[in-house]
Amino acid sequence: FRLKDPGQFYHTNRLIDKVKGAVLGGEPAAEILTNHLQPAVFTVYTPLTANATMREWKLIPDPTGNVRLYRKFWNNPEWDDQHIAPPLLVYADLMVTADPRNLETAGLIHHKYLENELE
Repeated sequence: FRLKDPGQFYHTNRLIDKVKGAVLGGEPAAEILTNHLQPAVFTVYTPLTANATMREWKLIPDPTGNVRLYRKFWNNPEWDDQHIAPPLLVYADLMVTADPRNLETAGLIHHKYLENELE
């Protein structure tokens, strides 16, 4: 998808607040967790259907768009209350891209949030 108004991309908190239970993943969540990455792709996990989120955020279907929607499949109040996916999921979102800037940021997330939990 893509946003009808690309300027909305820079107001992620307003978008997330429109859909109860939605949280940021991938690059925007990594930016919040590390203050190191300028997001190019907007990843959102939402409890709503894609159609409902499309209507709420005025998304336009676009196979080359920079908005990715996924079904939220967990309940973790510690992170949900911050509107961010858990760090392990953010890490996975970044790693799957194979983008060098995302891999570098994934390393920061691993060091700060996951190192002691995964060993």
